[in-house]
Amino acid sequence: MRASSLSLLLALAACGPKAAPAEAPTSQPSAALVAATPTEDLPVTPMKTPPPDVSATEKGELSGPCAPLLTAMIEGEAAAIRALDDAFHDGKGDADEVALALAMERAKRSSEGLGASEHQRCLALFEAQTKRKLFDHEPAESEARAVVDSCVKRVEAVYGKQSMAFDEGAPQVRQGPFCPDDFPVPEKLTDLPYQSKKDDWDTPAFRCLQFGLRAKQHVQFEYASPLGSGEFTCIGRFRPRQGGAPVEVVRGGKQGPGGELLLQPKIAVRRMTAKR
Repeated sequence: MRASSLSLLLALAACGPKAAPAEAPTSQPSAALVAATPTEDLPVTPMKTPPPDVSATEKGELSGPCAPLLTAMIEGEAAAIRALDDAFHDGKGDADEVALALAMERAKRSSEGLGASEHQRCLALFEAQTKRKLFDHEPAESEARAVVDSCVKRVEAVYGKQSMAFDEGAPQVRQGPFCPDDFPVPEKLTDLPYQSKKDDWDTPAFRCLQFGLRAKQHVQFEYASPLGSGEFTCIGRFRPRQGGAPVEVVRGGKQGPGGELLLQPKIAVRRMTAKR
């Protein structure tokens, strides 16, 4: 058990009492939610070049003249995203082309109300739009958001139990209103994907949170609550499938002046940066 702010991992499932990006961030975390940088070197890989996106005018065509294809396009895009998520969790690697072919097959089923040239134009625009959406889709971010959300809910459930000790064998040292922190699971981003073991969650921190995970992880999870700080942070980290520096999904909170629990309103998403 450590007294610094590095801690815990992924937990889409909360155990029972004994047994749970773009370069710019989508939202700015407060100063209290700045996560500690891992001691390992950041596993930064070259970023792939994104395919061109459709213009505002072309998007207008898709919602206007191409409206007869709208239902087929919505179904095709949804099927493509599901296929991409399935391939990611099955460990099959890059499946964008397979997912795109599935979307186009669905879109081609409908041409009512469109001439041949209009139909081809609409399909070409839909293909370009879907190709970009598939490129930007990050299954690991959805997993990270779910894990962070689960962590915050567990903190809410156990908040204020003043009897919890910071470390086993030292009951005189009290953590305060939040569970003590622990090391990330897995400890290194390079270990992802990771199949956790029972021992990973058999620590004072995770037992306090009643938190654990059994499914294969594509996200490194950390729970941070520095001793005496009156704050906590839940962090999910992943390596983007399109390259670049790892991404953090973060949400936390602190103890208010009246002892109330104050949560950050929204999850923050940001690129990590290496120490200089």
